[in-house]
Amino acid sequence: MNKGKCERGPDCKFKHSLQAEGESNSHQRRGSGNANSNRSTECWFCLSSPKVESHLIISIGEHYYCALAKGPLVEDHVLLIPIGHSPNTLSLPSECEIELGKFQDALKQYYKKQGKDVVFFEWASKRTTHANLQAVPVPSAKSAAVQNIFNLAAEKLGFKFETTKSGNNSDGRQMLRTQFDRNLSFFYVQLPDGTILSHSIEENERFLPQFGREVIAGLLNKADRADWRNCTDSKEEEAKMAGDFKSGFEEFDPNK
Repeated sequence: MNKGKCERGPDCKFKHSLQAEGESNSHQRRGSGNANSNRSTECWFCLSSPKVESHLIISIGEHYYCALAKGPLVEDHVLLIPIGHSPNTLSLPSECEIELGKFQDALKQYYKKQGKDVVFFEWASKRTTHANLQAVPVPSAKSAAVQNIFNLAAEKLGFKFETTKSGNNSDGRQMLRTQFDRNLSFFYVQLPDGTILSHSIEENERFLPQFGREVIAGLLNKADRADWRNCTDSKEEEAKMAGDFKSGFEEFDPNK
């Protein structure tokens, strides 16, 4: 794909898409309203942008929308994306959190009907221009192993997750918001049993942009799909997958 413009300039070779955890110029300063509007116009995640791949969209709310992931790791891998141009989901207003919680609860019900649980994760990089919270279904039989494999992967990179347990999604998200430091990049995982793994990433720390996806790919024995760019489908195939998801999700969709 060769669409849109990148804040890195015309020499950028990155293939932008809904799945890309896009990195913009880390020194981009807050500009005028026009500058922000221009970024939103060119952003692949902004719902108002002509660049958005609308055939991937599943459901649209007031503050968030749900879309099929580009180059999905597994079938029914989706993203929860703020409609407004925001670099992460943790600094958005409380009304946005309420709607996000409804989306997450609906996805849990949808996957449960298939005998699966869901793992949510977000890489809130300082260089990310538009947030996306990823939702990856895993067979319920493998749910108990998710925490262990994430901890092992963290150990290999030389860090340990901060682990918290919450009784409900709302409390868990509130804890994450208090842990989040906007001056640092931040990665977290919401596990099926309510456990949350989080890690603040120091400026010079080695961290893999697709860490979350790579870990789950290892758990599911899908190492060949660890990089979304190796999982391309035609637009027609993507539209069919999105349509199939939408049909099955309709009974749980909080926007219906």
